[in-house]
Amino acid sequence: MLLKFANLAALAAAVMFWFGQARPGWAGLALALAAAAQVLDVLLSLGLTRDLRQLEGALAPSGTHAADLDRHLATGSPLLAKVRGNLNGFLGGLQSGIGSVRCANVRIATGVAAITAQMKKLVAISASQREQTGAIVTATRTVAQAVDAVSHSSVQITEAAGRNVREAEAAFSDLAEATEATKVTVVEMEAVTRTIQELKRNGDVVLETAGLINKISEQTNMLALNAAIEAAHAGEIGRGFAVVADEVRKLAVSARDAAELITSGMEAMGRQVEATLTGSTTILVHSRRTAAIAERSSARFQQMTSDLSGIAGSIAHIDTQLGEIAGQAALIGVQASSIEDGTRSLAEQLQATADTAAKGGQETEGVIGVLGNYWLGTTRYDQVFAQVRGFKAEFEARLERLAARTDLWDKAYVQVPGTDPAKYELGYTALFAKEMTDLYDHWATCVPGTAYALCTNLDGYMPAHHRAASCPPTGDRAVDLLRSRDRRKMTDTGAQRANASTAPFLFQTYVRDTGEVLSDLAMPILLQGRRWGTLRVGFTPASVLD
Repeated sequence: MLLKFANLAALAAAVMFWFGQARPGWAGLALALAAAAQVLDVLLSLGLTRDLRQLEGALAPSGTHAADLDRHLATGSPLLAKVRGNLNGFLGGLQSGIGSVRCANVRIATGVAAITAQMKKLVAISASQREQTGAIVTATRTVAQAVDAVSHSSVQITEAAGRNVREAEAAFSDLAEATEATKVTVVEMEAVTRTIQELKRNGDVVLETAGLINKISEQTNMLALNAAIEAAHAGEIGRGFAVVADEVRKLAVSARDAAELITSGMEAMGRQVEATLTGSTTILVHSRRTAAIAERSSARFQQMTSDLSGIAGSIAHIDTQLGEIAGQAALIGVQASSIEDGTRSLAEQLQATADTAAKGGQETEGVIGVLGNYWLGTTRYDQVFAQVRGFKAEFEARLERLAARTDLWDKAYVQVPGTDPAKYELGYTALFAKEMTDLYDHWATCVPGTAYALCTNLDGYMPAHHRAASCPPTGDRAVDLLRSRDRRKMTDTGAQRANASTAPFLFQTYVRDTGEVLSDLAMPILLQGRRWGTLRVGFTPASVLD
């Protein structure tokens, strides 16, 4: 309004000065109006300059942020009232927009971290599958070679089995003939035995007859002797009768001698017949036993021949099946090779996707890093950031005091025996843990959802941890991974990026080795004017989301 009035006064002064050339009284009035317009212009310029400088100071970067948007711009000049209102509206919208984009990027980074972790698992699974399919390919080749060798052997076995069957059939034929011959021998021996028995019986009859003849001859001899005695008593009359009696006695003696000879011969023959009968009986028993054995052997040999024929047929069938198995093994090998190639390609694609996702996550975190330079004041992110910045100042002060008592630059690591994950000792570890453990526990209560709030040196070494995670190792890796984390070196990607960063802060989201998805806000720690390590505060992503 004043600017418009000054412009009108200047215009009026110019008009009056022009008319003042005709009317001298107006010229003085024109000069007065011009002077007033000039004064007003100077006053307006001074007010605008002051207000602009005030705006410049309000929009200038702060000592800790690129811009502090948590402010309300004020100006004294009514000429800038509309500008002030527009700027305050713009700042409010910018605050809201940056806060929303920052939260969205945190959510994206959280999702990307989870996806990246899953992709890494898929890559590991794919690698395992590739190894397994490679093993299958190798196994199928081995099987094919073994089947080929077995098939070759089975051909030889089949040929040998065929020969054995033929030889067994020939042997069975011979054995059958021998069995029949043995049976015939038994029949013949039975007939011989019966003949010998009949001969023995006839010999016994002859012996009985010879005995009878011997008795008769003895009686005849006695009668002839009596007749000779009677003839001798008769004298000449009995002389002829005596001759007859003597002849009869001689005949009786001859008959007795012949009977005795027959008896002796028959007894000798009887003994021979008895021996022959005994021998033939023994032979018959053995022949019968041999015939039984031969018959059983023939039956068994027949079964064996049948079995050999079956085996030969089975081996031939096995050889056919081996050929089919070899074909199937070759087909499986081709398919497994194809699967292996596909798995390798899939693994490469998964790895590329995981790398792309990780790169996208880092770019998202880069956006968060840029937006994190803007102080909005009322968001959860700003509150967490302010807390961590306070942790950094407090830790650096304590570290400077601790450095006067021990060498905090010591790098002579000594591994603690029998620890898995490995633990290490340094000269300052015990004193550091005594000084910092309670501080870490206090920090963990200041930020909701905190998993850890601690510092590492540039090697990722943690001389101390929270008390709950500083238990003595048990030897059980799964337990020690959660409950015994102090004095370890963190060499994961998150730790490496945090220690490598030279920015005032690094915000990253990753999957911890315990499986949790965490946001990590890291700030460099200085000791004696140079970088000693990194402050890292890990918390659930929800802790910075509005």
